[in-house]
Amino acid sequence: MPGALRVWLELGASLEQLQRQAEALACYARAVEEDPGSGEALFELIRLAVAVGDPVAEPAVAALLALEPPNRAALRRAGTLLAAGPLQAAALDCLAAGLAAEGCAEAGAAEQAVFAELLGNAGRLQEGVAHYRLALAQAPDWPEVHNNLGILLRRVDDADGARACFERAVALRADYVAAHYNLGNALAMPGSVERARLHYGQALALQPDHAGALHGLAQLTRDVEERIVLCRRALAADPRQIESLAALVEAQLAACDWSGLDGAIDALRHAVRECPGVPIAPFGFTGLTGSAAEQQQCARNWVRTRVEPRARQASAGQPPFVHRPGPRARLRIGYLSADFRDHVMGRLLVDLFPAHDRKRVEVFGLSVGPDDGSVVRAVLASGCDRFLDLSAAGTAGLAARIHEAGIDVLVDLTGFTEGSRSEALALRPAPVQVNWLGYPGTMGAAFIDAIFCDPVLVPDAHRQWFDETVVHLPCGYQPSPALPAGGPPPAIGAEGRRALGLPPSGTVFASFNASHKLRPGMFERWMRILQWVEGSVLWLGIDGEAARQHLRAAARSLGIDPGRLVFAPIVGYEAHRARLPAADLFLDCHPYSAGATASLCLAAGVPLVTLAGETYVSRMATAILAAAGLHELACDSGDAYEALAVSLGRDRGRLQALRTRVRCAVACAPMFDPRATAHAVEEACLSLWHAFCTSSPHGQRSPHSLPQPGDGRQSLP
Repeated sequence: MPGALRVWLELGASLEQLQRQAEALACYARAVEEDPGSGEALFELIRLAVAVGDPVAEPAVAALLALEPPNRAALRRAGTLLAAGPLQAAALDCLAAGLAAEGCAEAGAAEQAVFAELLGNAGRLQEGVAHYRLALAQAPDWPEVHNNLGILLRRVDDADGARACFERAVALRADYVAAHYNLGNALAMPGSVERARLHYGQALALQPDHAGALHGLAQLTRDVEERIVLCRRALAADPRQIESLAALVEAQLAACDWSGLDGAIDALRHAVRECPGVPIAPFGFTGLTGSAAEQQQCARNWVRTRVEPRARQASAGQPPFVHRPGPRARLRIGYLSADFRDHVMGRLLVDLFPAHDRKRVEVFGLSVGPDDGSVVRAVLASGCDRFLDLSAAGTAGLAARIHEAGIDVLVDLTGFTEGSRSEALALRPAPVQVNWLGYPGTMGAAFIDAIFCDPVLVPDAHRQWFDETVVHLPCGYQPSPALPAGGPPPAIGAEGRRALGLPPSGTVFASFNASHKLRPGMFERWMRILQWVEGSVLWLGIDGEAARQHLRAAARSLGIDPGRLVFAPIVGYEAHRARLPAADLFLDCHPYSAGATASLCLAAGVPLVTLAGETYVSRMATAILAAAGLHELACDSGDAYEALAVSLGRDRGRLQALRTRVRCAVACAPMFDPRATAHAVEEACLSLWHAFCTSSPHGQRSPHSLPQPGDGRQSLP
């Protein structure tokens, strides 16, 4: 009876005022018994049950959702209430029902905003955007809603819209810390870096221990020592911020500041192994561990927590791509890269593209990086049948453009390095997708079908650490530009050495790897090598005064005169290549070995000594030496590496004979023959295409039907 319903409701309210919640809850339950169709009674029962943690809340929510006709006002109130607690799914259901077309006009801005937040949390981003806009239609000066809308717009690749929202939020409320921080993130890109710094600074002025703003500012700071300070402040503010720990390690390596480094690296390795839900950028991690299993786990974690969710968000509501197998007059190979410019990747590829057999394949250059206007960029573009600048495309747009181009085999030359577009590859725009050259290891992703490598870089015993099909290129894993006519240049004499700041006599050991590859253990070996080879020096291509000072101090602490470290100035590519023959022997790093630097040294006639490990990055120089037939320069232990370097450094005759052997070896090495590399890549792509066609006999293929990691897919020889 209506009268009884009202009595029980009023009695429940009175008991609540007296703090007699259990009795009040019983009264609201009795009110529901009196009138099971009362949305008001169900709401009061839900409200108090949530407040006291009584499990009756869930069946009461189910009853409210089942009412016919629906009580939209009660549903909206219940949804708003539940949104602040653990029953997020129930809150979403209540608001969805309460904000149906019949009740949407009655809803207030707060209800729309809460519903939008729940939709965003559930990954329904475009719906969340729409409801935030409905909230702003009623409350256009609500800064929190502008900020939250901006967050969703960033997640759907609307960078301009997001930035405008954050700008509006800080204009409405100058002391809005979160909006200043988010605006800093939105502006942290070329062309707006100073504005990003300004807003990170404003966030920190309002909240000096804002870990996110400290981390963001650190990423924009060129001074590596200042970056270290900012990362440490961010970690002090929030020790759980794994991104700041990774950034601190990266900055310390750049500065050759090895204090406390082992502990920080151990913490990152522990996070990879034990916390798969905490994403750690795989590229930075590759040089931090000698464990291939850990590198594989790091890549898998990244794909699962970052790449795949972003891909799903970008493609929400879009049908999957359909791929049609069958014979091709010419196979379309698409090379995707963020580095089609005057960059190490661009220089490795300049002779490869024009070397392809146009009777067999059609070459597409798919650029997702900046156009630097360089000669290298122009040469790369002219070497392709078609060259597309796709740098402005968002995730879904990039995938669509690749699919529209009809690419049969997509070769990703970027992987997880800077400028990565792996989210677009996760949408499967091409039927066959390959990891090659740019990222040194497995991408740990089901949407990458194969990795191009060679039997030394990834021997059979190491296939288990790759989620891709392992495809061995017979010419070696790395392409290189063709050798100039006449072969490697001769060694540089005494006068040339003096001009380079080197002593006119004595052995010149060199290492032109970047500072992030140096490790204290290997540096100690280098200092012992200098100690054992009288009159020798170590010629380093290390940029930045902070790194140089740290290395001088490390040498002094190991009993070596810091003057025996000679730091080469940073010069252009051609000048660097011309000065390399002044080195007698290149000393490689470990566990991150030389790649393009190794082939450049061999092309200059300079021998290289390396230490092989079990990971891709620790075997790059080993594979390059093997491709040139110089296997004996790759050592299997640190002691063997040290002994070989000392032996060669002490014996000038043996060293000269080795230089002559290097000149002869590179002259006939397939890795320096672009046509041999192009042919090997064509054969590999055709084999992968044949495998795809064989597995898709019915003329089409779902983008999600490729084999998953660990399903026993076979490796191609």
